[in-house]
Amino acid sequence: MSLNVSASLIQQAEADQIDPNAFVASIRESLPYAWNIAEKLAHSIHQEGMEWDNYAVAPPSEQARGRAAANDWRRRDSRSRRESL
Repeated sequence: MSLNVSASLIQQAEADQIDPNAFVASIRESLPYAWNIAEKLAHSIHQEGMEWDNYAVAPPSEQARGRAAANDWRRRDSRSRRESL
């Protein structure tokens, strides 16, 4: 996962006093495709009364597709490392 974290937010983390709004903004701005998916799914589940939902729309660009693929790879790699311990 690749986040763009401001120096101010890093300083807040070091002081253990993170502004929740700044943290959320950092995620939303760094990972717009993932944020959009989560936002749409949350809306479907909570506002429309769905028990679950699925999001099967291709990423809007090669950059977004690359980030999604990299995140999947990291998640699988991390899982396999935990399982081998």
